[in-house]
Amino acid sequence: MASHSLTRVTLAELVATLSLVSDLGMGRPMERVLRQTVIAMRLGTAAGMEQATCTSAYYTSLLTWVGCATETSEVAALFGDETEVYADTRDEDLGGVTMATFVARHLGRGKSGFRRIGIVGKFLATAGHSVQQVMMSHCQAASDFAGWLELGPQVCEPLVQTFERWDGRGVPGSAGADALAPAIRLVHLADIIEAFHHAGGAEAALQVARERRGTQFDPELVDCFCDRHGEILDGLGSFPHGMR
Repeated sequence: MASHSLTRVTLAELVATLSLVSDLGMGRPMERVLRQTVIAMRLGTAAGMEQATCTSAYYTSLLTWVGCATETSEVAALFGDETEVYADTRDEDLGGVTMATFVARHLGRGKSGFRRIGIVGKFLATAGHSVQQVMMSHCQAASDFAGWLELGPQVCEPLVQTFERWDGRGVPGSAGADALAPAIRLVHLADIIEAFHHAGGAEAALQVARERRGTQFDPELVDCFCDRHGEILDGLGSFPHGMR
C-alpha cells in the first residue's frame, strides 16, 4: 500500500478502538465503554476538575476493561461463563461481606456439584485469595499496557485501583476516599451510571448513584451528578451521534 494512502491514527483513537474489543470480550453492548467515557469526562468538567485530571480519566476509562482479555481462562475456570459474572457485578453494591457472598454464589457455575463444592471450599479456605488474584491481575495488565503506551503514572496508577472503592472495602482494599486517584473516582461512578442509564434511563442512574453515595462512590461526585445529570446524560440515548 502506498504510504500516501495511509491515515495516521492517534493514540486517543487507538485506545477508543480497543475499548470496543473489551465490550465484545465482556459480552456487553457495543460502545458501552465509550458512553462511560463521555459520562466521566462530562462529570469531571461539571465537578470543576483540572484538564489534566479529565485527560487522565479519558484514558483510564477506555483502558479499564482491556485487562479482561488476560484473565478469561482464569475467570472461566472459577465462574464458568465469564460474561454472566461481568453482567451481574453492577446489580449490587459489592463490598466486604456482600462481595464475598456474590463470589461464592457464582463460583463453579456450570460444573458438577462435587466440583463446585471444591471450588467454593478453596475460596473460603484461602479467604478469597484466588479471586482477588484474578482481579488484581486484571488491574496490573491494564496498567502495564498503559505504561507500554507511555501514558505515564497519571493513567497507570488509577488503573491499579480499578476494583477499589470509596469506603476502602474493594480489592485489594489498600486505598479509599482521598487515596483514590480522582480519575478512577470518575470512572467508578461513570461505569455504573452508564449501565443503569442504558438499562433504565436517568431515574435508574440517579437512584443507584444516591444509594451508593459514600460507599462505592465519592459523595461529592454523586452530588454533582445528581445536580447536573441532565447535561451529563444528554444525547447518550442516540450515541454516538449524541456525543459531544
